[in-house]
Amino acid sequence: MLNLAINTYVHILFVIVIVVCLVMELTQVKSELTWKQLQRLLRIDGLYGLAAIVVVSTGMLNWFLLGKGEQYYSENVIFLTKFSLFIVVGLLSLYPTIWFFKHKKKYKEDPPEFLHITNASLIRKIITVEIVIMSIIPLLATLMANGIGNL
Repeated sequence: MLNLAINTYVHILFVIVIVVCLVMELTQVKSELTWKQLQRLLRIDGLYGLAAIVVVSTGMLNWFLLGKGEQYYSENVIFLTKFSLFIVVGLLSLYPTIWFFKHKKKYKEDPPEFLHITNASLIRKIITVEIVIMSIIPLLATLMANGIGNL
């Protein structure tokens, strides 16, 4: 029981870390970035990726070992929706991550004073969608934990 409580706590804590990283990214992405700002975005994005790994790992532990049993989760439409939305967030996050890395690699040898970001508004929209979806996931988790969604 204590293992479940600790695992669930870590799971929730790192969901919060993901949202904080997304909000930080949203506030940092601008049409012009300095090299230091790009490096900061990469660090934030790295923390975001690490937090996502922790969320998936602790979620899998709950699903298959510690929680209410594999069948409970696998047959719960709310859980399956929650899990699917998390995958959508992960897929959406690929575009900004690839963009950050691509520009780091492109300018690593000779970084300009300012990087002109032609698609900053698209990146901001993607991050905003990620934040909206991440704000829905805790509601789904609460519904699921209260037995709603069993097939």
